Amino acid sequence: MSSPISRRGSRGSRGAKRKQCGSDGSGDNDIYLTEEIVETVNELKNKVKSLEQQFENMKMDYKLVQDDNAKMKKMLAELSKADDNEKHQNVPIKLYSDVVGNKNKIRTPEAASARVQVSMSISRSLKQLENKSMIAIVENLPDTKNNDQDALDISTIESICSGGNIIAPTKIFRVKVAKPENVASRPLKICFSKSEDRNMFLAKFRKTSKELGLNGLADRTLRARRDMTFDELTVLRHSRKIAYEKNKEIGKFKFYVDDLEIKELKVPKDLLNKDSTDVQMEATVTENMSLSSAPSSSASTNQ
Repeated sequence: MSSPISRRGSRGSRGAKRKQCGSDGSGDNDIYLTEEIVETVNELKNKVKSLEQQFENMKMDYKLVQDDNAKMKKMLAELSKADDNEKHQNVPIKLYSDVVGNKNKIRTPEAASARVQVSMSISRSLKQLENKSMIAIVENLPDTKNNDQDALDISTIESICSGGNIIAPTKIFRVKVAKPENVASRPLKICFSKSEDRNMFLAKFRKTSKELGLNGLADRTLRARRDMTFDELTVLRHSRKIAYEKNKEIGKFKFYVDDLEIKELKVPKDLLNKDSTDVQMEATVTENMSLSSAPSSSASTNQ
Protein backbone atom coordinates (compact mmCIF):
# COMPACT_ATOMS: atom_id res chain seq x y z
CA MET A 1 0.00 0.00 0.00
CA SER A 2 1.38 3.32 -1.03
CA SER A 3 1.98 6.04 1.45
CA PRO A 4 0.18 9.42 1.24
CA ILE A 5 3.39 11.09 0.33
CA SER A 6 3.92 8.84 -2.63
CA ARG A 7 0.33 9.44 -3.77
CA ARG A 8 0.73 13.21 -3.52
CA GLY A 9 3.92 12.98 -5.50
CA SER A 10 2.21 11.03 -8.21
CA ARG A 11 -0.64 13.55 -8.44
CA GLY A 12 1.83 16.43 -8.48
CA SER A 13 3.78 15.01 -11.35
CA ARG A 14 0.59 14.52 -13.32
CA GLY A 15 -0.43 18.16 -12.68
CA ALA A 16 2.96 19.33 -13.80
CA LYS A 17 2.57 17.38 -16.99
CA ARG A 18 -0.89 18.90 -17.54
CA LYS A 19 0.55 22.40 -17.02
CA GLN A 20 3.35 21.62 -19.41
CA CYS A 21 0.92 20.37 -22.05
CA GLY A 22 -1.30 23.41 -21.52
CA SER A 23 1.66 25.68 -21.93
CA ASP A 24 2.67 24.03 -25.19
CA GLY A 25 -0.87 24.35 -26.69
CA SER A 26 -1.10 28.02 -25.79
CA GLY A 27 2.18 28.72 -27.59
CA ASP A 28 0.98 27.05 -30.76
CA ASN A 29 -2.20 29.12 -30.74
CA ASP A 30 -0.23 32.32 -30.30
CA ILE A 31 2.01 31.48 -33.23
CA TYR A 32 -0.98 30.61 -35.40
CA LEU A 33 -2.77 33.85 -34.51
CA THR A 34 0.36 35.87 -35.20
CA GLU A 35 0.81 34.33 -38.63
CA GLU A 36 -2.85 34.90 -39.43
CA ILE A 37 -2.62 38.56 -38.41
CA VAL A 38 0.51 39.06 -40.52
CA GLU A 39 -1.17 37.44 -43.50
CA THR A 40 -4.28 39.60 -43.06
CA VAL A 41 -2.17 42.75 -42.79
CA ASN A 42 -0.33 41.85 -45.98
CA GLU A 43 -3.62 41.25 -47.78
CA LEU A 44 -4.91 44.61 -46.58
CA LYS A 45 -1.73 46.30 -47.75
CA ASN A 46 -2.11 44.73 -51.19
CA LYS A 47 -5.75 45.83 -51.34
CA VAL A 48 -4.77 49.35 -50.38
CA LYS A 49 -2.16 49.42 -53.13
CA SER A 50 -4.71 48.08 -55.60
CA LEU A 51 -7.24 50.72 -54.57
CA GLU A 52 -4.62 53.43 -54.88
CA GLN A 53 -3.78 52.25 -58.40
CA GLN A 54 -7.47 52.12 -59.32
CA PHE A 55 -7.90 55.62 -57.98
CA GLU A 56 -5.01 56.86 -60.12
CA ASN A 57 -6.50 55.13 -63.16
CA MET A 58 -9.87 56.73 -62.43
CA LYS A 59 -8.24 60.15 -62.30
CA MET A 60 -6.60 59.51 -65.67
CA ASP A 61 -9.87 58.25 -67.17
CA TYR A 62 -11.68 61.30 -65.83
CA LYS A 63 -9.10 63.55 -67.49
CA LEU A 64 -9.58 61.70 -70.79
CA VAL A 65 -13.36 62.05 -70.50
CA GLN A 66 -12.99 65.79 -69.92
CA ASP A 67 -10.76 66.11 -72.96
CA ASP A 68 -13.13 64.07 -75.11
CA ASN A 69 -16.13 66.09 -73.94
CA ALA A 70 -14.36 69.28 -74.99
CA LYS A 71 -13.70 67.78 -78.42
CA MET A 72 -17.29 66.60 -78.70
CA LYS A 73 -18.68 70.04 -77.86
CA LYS A 74 -16.45 71.59 -80.50
CA MET A 75 -17.51 69.03 -83.10
CA LEU A 76 -21.20 69.50 -82.23
CA ALA A 77 -20.81 73.23 -82.76
CA GLU A 78 -19.19 72.62 -86.15
CA LEU A 79 -21.89 70.14 -87.18
CA SER A 80 -24.66 72.49 -86.09
CA LYS A 81 -23.13 75.38 -88.01
CA ALA A 82 -22.59 73.25 -91.11
CA ASP A 83 -26.16 71.93 -90.96
CA ASP A 84 -27.58 75.44 -90.74
CA ASN A 85 -25.42 77.12 -93.37
CA GLU A 86 -24.64 74.37 -95.89
CA LYS A 87 -27.57 71.98 -95.95
CA HIS A 88 -27.40 71.54 -99.73
CA GLN A 89 -23.66 71.06 -99.96
CA ASN A 90 -21.51 67.99 -99.49
CA VAL A 91 -19.79 69.08 -96.28
CA PRO A 92 -16.84 66.92 -95.17
CA ILE A 93 -17.36 65.62 -91.65
CA LYS A 94 -15.12 64.09 -89.01
CA LEU A 95 -15.73 60.50 -88.07
CA TYR A 96 -16.25 59.76 -84.39
CA SER A 97 -13.21 57.47 -84.41
CA ASP A 98 -11.10 60.38 -85.66
CA VAL A 99 -12.09 62.38 -82.62
CA VAL A 100 -11.60 59.83 -79.84
CA GLY A 101 -9.07 57.56 -81.53
CA ASN A 102 -9.16 53.88 -80.60
CA LYS A 103 -10.40 54.38 -77.04
CA ASN A 104 -13.63 52.81 -75.91
CA LYS A 105 -16.80 54.73 -76.62
CA ILE A 106 -17.48 57.39 -74.01
CA ARG A 107 -20.93 56.96 -72.51
CA THR A 108 -21.85 60.62 -72.15
CA PRO A 109 -24.77 62.59 -73.63
CA GLU A 110 -22.36 64.74 -75.63
CA ALA A 111 -20.60 61.72 -77.12
CA ALA A 112 -23.89 59.97 -77.93
CA SER A 113 -25.25 63.11 -79.57
CA ALA A 114 -22.08 63.47 -81.63
CA ARG A 115 -22.33 59.87 -82.83
CA VAL A 116 -25.95 60.41 -83.85
CA GLN A 117 -25.06 63.60 -85.72
CA VAL A 118 -22.19 61.89 -87.53
CA SER A 119 -24.35 58.90 -88.46
CA MET A 120 -27.05 61.16 -89.87
CA SER A 121 -24.53 63.18 -91.88
CA ILE A 122 -22.95 60.03 -93.29
CA SER A 123 -26.39 58.67 -94.19
CA ARG A 124 -27.25 61.90 -96.01
CA SER A 125 -23.95 61.83 -97.90
CA LEU A 126 -24.38 58.18 -98.90
CA LYS A 127 -27.94 58.83 -100.05
CA GLN A 128 -26.77 61.82 -102.06
CA LEU A 129 -24.03 59.78 -103.75
CA GLU A 130 -26.50 56.99 -104.48
CA ASN A 131 -28.89 59.43 -106.15
CA LYS A 132 -26.10 61.07 -108.16
CA SER A 133 -24.91 57.69 -109.43
CA MET A 134 -28.10 57.50 -111.52
CA ILE A 135 -27.89 61.02 -112.99
CA ALA A 136 -26.07 62.32 -116.07
CA ILE A 137 -25.45 65.95 -116.99
CA VAL A 138 -25.39 67.14 -120.61
CA GLU A 139 -23.70 70.47 -121.26
CA ASN A 140 -23.82 72.93 -124.19
CA LEU A 141 -27.10 71.58 -125.59
CA PRO A 142 -28.91 74.54 -127.28
CA ASP A 143 -31.19 76.32 -124.84
CA THR A 144 -33.87 78.70 -126.10
CA LYS A 145 -35.21 79.19 -122.55
CA ASN A 146 -38.72 79.17 -124.02
CA ASN A 147 -41.70 77.20 -122.77
CA ASP A 148 -41.19 74.54 -125.45
CA GLN A 149 -37.59 73.88 -124.40
CA ASP A 150 -38.57 70.95 -122.17
CA ALA A 151 -40.24 69.16 -125.08
CA LEU A 152 -37.19 69.75 -127.28
CA ASP A 153 -34.86 68.38 -124.61
CA ILE A 154 -36.96 65.26 -124.10
CA SER A 155 -37.07 64.62 -127.85
CA THR A 156 -33.30 65.06 -128.18
CA ILE A 157 -32.41 62.74 -125.30
CA GLU A 158 -34.94 60.12 -126.40
CA SER A 159 -33.39 60.10 -129.87
CA ILE A 160 -29.93 59.56 -128.35
CA CYS A 161 -31.20 56.70 -126.19
CA SER A 162 -32.97 55.13 -129.14
CA GLY A 163 -29.92 55.45 -131.39
CA GLY A 164 -27.60 54.00 -128.76
CA ASN A 165 -29.98 51.25 -127.62
CA ILE A 166 -30.08 52.80 -124.14
CA ILE A 167 -32.94 52.46 -121.68
CA ALA A 168 -34.85 55.75 -121.59
CA PRO A 169 -34.44 58.00 -118.53
CA THR A 170 -37.19 58.59 -116.01
CA LYS A 171 -36.84 62.38 -115.84
CA ILE A 172 -35.24 65.17 -117.91
CA PHE A 173 -35.01 68.81 -116.88
CA ARG A 174 -32.77 71.87 -117.02
CA VAL A 175 -30.79 72.84 -113.93
CA LYS A 176 -32.10 76.03 -112.35
CA VAL A 177 -29.71 78.98 -112.42
CA ALA A 178 -29.95 82.35 -110.68
CA LYS A 179 -29.79 84.41 -113.91
CA PRO A 180 -30.68 82.31 -116.98
CA GLU A 181 -30.10 85.29 -119.26
CA ASN A 182 -26.41 85.25 -118.34
CA VAL A 183 -25.99 81.56 -119.20
CA ALA A 184 -25.66 80.42 -122.81
CA SER A 185 -26.96 76.95 -122.05
CA ARG A 186 -28.32 75.63 -118.78
CA PRO A 187 -27.02 72.14 -117.90
CA LEU A 188 -29.49 69.38 -118.69
CA LYS A 189 -30.01 66.83 -115.93
CA ILE A 190 -31.03 63.31 -116.98
CA CYS A 191 -32.24 60.85 -114.33
CA PHE A 192 -32.18 57.09 -114.82
CA SER A 193 -33.66 54.30 -112.73
CA LYS A 194 -30.32 52.47 -112.44
CA SER A 195 -26.69 53.53 -112.38
CA GLU A 196 -25.92 50.95 -115.10
CA ASP A 197 -28.28 52.76 -117.50
CA ARG A 198 -26.64 56.08 -116.65
CA ASN A 199 -23.19 54.60 -117.28
CA MET A 200 -24.27 53.25 -120.67
CA PHE A 201 -25.64 56.67 -121.62
CA LEU A 202 -22.33 58.36 -120.75
CA ALA A 203 -20.31 55.74 -122.63
CA LYS A 204 -22.36 56.06 -125.83
CA PHE A 205 -23.33 59.73 -125.71
CA ARG A 206 -20.52 61.24 -127.78
CA LYS A 207 -20.62 58.66 -130.57
CA THR A 208 -24.42 58.58 -130.80
CA SER A 209 -24.86 62.36 -130.68
CA LYS A 210 -22.26 62.72 -133.44
CA GLU A 211 -24.03 60.12 -135.60
CA LEU A 212 -27.31 61.99 -135.14
CA GLY A 213 -25.67 65.27 -136.16
CA LEU A 214 -26.44 66.95 -132.85
CA ASN A 215 -23.00 68.56 -132.55
CA GLY A 216 -23.81 70.77 -135.51
CA LEU A 217 -26.74 72.27 -133.60
CA ALA A 218 -24.56 73.69 -130.84
CA ASP A 219 -21.95 76.46 -130.86
CA ARG A 220 -19.85 74.39 -128.50
CA THR A 221 -19.12 70.70 -128.44
CA LEU A 222 -21.76 68.67 -126.64
CA ARG A 223 -20.52 66.62 -123.73
CA ALA A 224 -21.98 64.48 -120.98
CA ARG A 225 -20.65 63.84 -117.51
CA ARG A 226 -21.78 62.30 -114.28
CA ASP A 227 -23.58 64.40 -111.67
CA MET A 228 -21.05 65.73 -109.19
CA THR A 229 -20.97 67.03 -105.65
CA PHE A 230 -20.15 70.63 -104.83
CA ASP A 231 -16.54 69.77 -103.99
CA GLU A 232 -16.12 67.73 -107.18
CA LEU A 233 -17.44 70.61 -109.28
CA THR A 234 -14.84 72.88 -107.69
CA VAL A 235 -12.10 70.43 -108.67
CA LEU A 236 -13.60 70.09 -112.17
CA ARG A 237 -13.50 73.84 -112.79
CA HIS A 238 -9.91 73.98 -111.59
CA SER A 239 -8.91 71.06 -113.84
CA ARG A 240 -10.60 72.66 -116.85
CA LYS A 241 -8.75 75.89 -116.24
CA ILE A 242 -5.39 74.14 -116.03
CA ALA A 243 -6.06 72.13 -119.23
CA TYR A 244 -7.08 75.29 -121.07
CA GLU A 245 -4.00 77.22 -119.95
CA LYS A 246 -1.67 74.36 -120.94
CA ASN A 247 -3.26 74.03 -124.39
CA LYS A 248 -3.11 77.77 -124.92
CA GLU A 249 0.54 77.84 -123.89
CA ILE A 250 1.63 75.24 -126.46
CA GLY A 251 -0.89 76.29 -129.12
CA LYS A 252 -2.13 72.72 -129.50
CA PHE A 253 -4.93 70.56 -128.19
CA LYS A 254 -3.05 68.09 -126.02
CA PHE A 255 -4.48 68.25 -122.51
CA TYR A 256 -8.03 67.22 -121.70
CA VAL A 257 -10.11 66.36 -118.63
CA ASP A 258 -11.32 62.81 -118.12
CA ASP A 259 -13.79 62.97 -115.24
CA LEU A 260 -11.64 65.02 -112.80
CA GLU A 261 -8.22 63.95 -114.06
CA ILE A 262 -6.11 65.88 -116.58
CA LYS A 263 -4.77 63.59 -119.31
CA GLU A 264 -2.65 64.03 -122.45
CA LEU A 265 -3.14 62.99 -126.07
CA LYS A 266 -0.25 61.01 -127.51
CA VAL A 267 -0.53 63.06 -130.71
CA PRO A 268 -1.53 66.71 -130.09
CA LYS A 269 -4.03 68.27 -132.49
CA ASP A 270 -4.53 71.77 -133.81
CA LEU A 271 -6.80 73.99 -131.79
CA LEU A 272 -10.23 74.62 -133.23
CA ASN A 273 -10.86 78.05 -134.69
CA LYS A 274 -12.97 79.32 -131.83
CA ASP A 275 -12.72 81.99 -129.20
CA SER A 276 -10.70 81.37 -126.06
CA THR A 277 -13.73 80.28 -124.09
CA ASP A 278 -14.57 77.58 -126.61
CA VAL A 279 -10.95 76.43 -126.66
CA GLN A 280 -11.22 75.94 -122.92
CA MET A 281 -14.43 74.00 -123.39
CA GLU A 282 -12.79 71.80 -126.01
CA ALA A 283 -10.20 70.84 -123.42
CA THR A 284 -12.97 69.14 -121.45
CA VAL A 285 -14.80 67.41 -124.29
CA THR A 286 -13.64 64.01 -123.06
CA GLU A 287 -14.39 64.43 -119.38
CA ASN A 288 -16.78 61.47 -119.38
CA MET A 289 -15.95 59.20 -116.51
CA SER A 290 -14.08 55.95 -117.12
CA LEU A 291 -16.42 52.99 -116.78
CA SER A 292 -15.44 49.43 -116.06
CA SER A 293 -18.68 48.05 -117.48
CA ALA A 294 -18.80 50.49 -120.39
CA PRO A 295 -15.29 51.77 -121.22
CA SER A 296 -15.01 55.33 -122.43
CA SER A 297 -11.59 55.00 -124.07
CA SER A 298 -13.03 55.94 -127.43
CA ALA A 299 -14.37 59.12 -125.94
CA SER A 300 -10.96 59.88 -124.55
CA THR A 301 -9.02 59.71 -127.80
CA ASN A 302 -11.36 60.52 -130.64
CA GLN A 303 -11.44 64.28 -130.75
